[in-house]
Amino acid sequence: MHGLFGHGSCFVKSKANKHLGSGLSSSKTGGGYTIRDGNKLYHSYRSGHIFYVVLALCASLLMFFSIYNYGGFLFTVSTAVERNSEVLPCEKMEKSPTISGVDENDEAIGDVVIGVDPDKDDDVSDGDENNNPEKDPDDTTDSETTSPVVNPQPNNTGGAVPQSDAVSMSYFDDAVFIGDSRTQGLQMYSGIKNGTFLALRGLSISTVSTYKFVDVTMGDHTETMTVTDALRLMKFGKVYISFGLNELGWQSNTIFAETYRDFIRKIKEINPSAIIYVENIIPMTKSASETSYASTGNAKIKVYNELIEKVCADEGVYYLDLASHFSDDEGNLDEARFETSTDGVHFKSAAYKEWANYLLTHTAEGMMKNTSVTSDTASE
Repeated sequence: MHGLFGHGSCFVKSKANKHLGSGLSSSKTGGGYTIRDGNKLYHSYRSGHIFYVVLALCASLLMFFSIYNYGGFLFTVSTAVERNSEVLPCEKMEKSPTISGVDENDEAIGDVVIGVDPDKDDDVSDGDENNNPEKDPDDTTDSETTSPVVNPQPNNTGGAVPQSDAVSMSYFDDAVFIGDSRTQGLQMYSGIKNGTFLALRGLSISTVSTYKFVDVTMGDHTETMTVTDALRLMKFGKVYISFGLNELGWQSNTIFAETYRDFIRKIKEINPSAIIYVENIIPMTKSASETSYASTGNAKIKVYNELIEKVCADEGVYYLDLASHFSDDEGNLDEARFETSTDGVHFKSAAYKEWANYLLTHTAEGMMKNTSVTSDTASE
């Protein structure tokens, strides 16, 4: 056959049933050569025709994959736009897990946040100044998560946890820290090496239960999930919550308070034995409050802190008044004691170390011990 058709030809079998007679014959046609062998018909196409056939097939495959990928691209873009439509200027997302405004001459950023995929940082949503977030629709379910810690309940009078003798750093062994970029800074600069940090730049009280950024490895696979879903798989005894900075542009104070309340209740349902600490919002510098965040600065922080304190009293969880500890007489961040980054919102390492020291000296156990001593003294 090769000698008959020459180099560069190929055969395509045709399923013809017409009797063509016996013997072998060939003839030249416009499309190449035709060969007959009994009832079987074969066609030979020249190399030029093969080229066009292959080219057509490649074009078809290219078109298919282009449409497939283009559709995926459209989905990705639309999702990103929807998520980023609520991001506040003060916490605009980036691809790296760095802290906003940290100077290059400050300490090194350190390791990536544990359990957090930094590639997802630019997708998380926050409430902006024109749109109030809806209540989180996530339902909570009973969990088998248990903790050996018995939660010492705060008294019904409310108020902040008072100062007490410092506990050791091992107090954070079973602690989970949940928050935004400031909580990331606490992990990176404070000296707290134990505990679990589920923090992300731009995270808010409205997205903490809906945005998937925590990577959890189970056996031979890793799944990315929300904070609340990750908590259901963890054993923990304490939770520190710190939100409010990215929510300053919300129009409704009521929605802020109720969304905070809903998240606290989710944690209670996940682990009723956990000690829940809620940290109020540390103010920014006077300059930042009056310029960059003039409409949503320290005046709004003060309002939010009052709401957070009331929610804590209502829900029976511990309220940590870091704002008073870090403020000057005017209610601004005390710049004489605490150096900030260039944005006036985030801190240098010394302030994060002081934050950790505050947590070690303001504990539920210390509060209960002080209450017990006071009661014994009064009875005498």
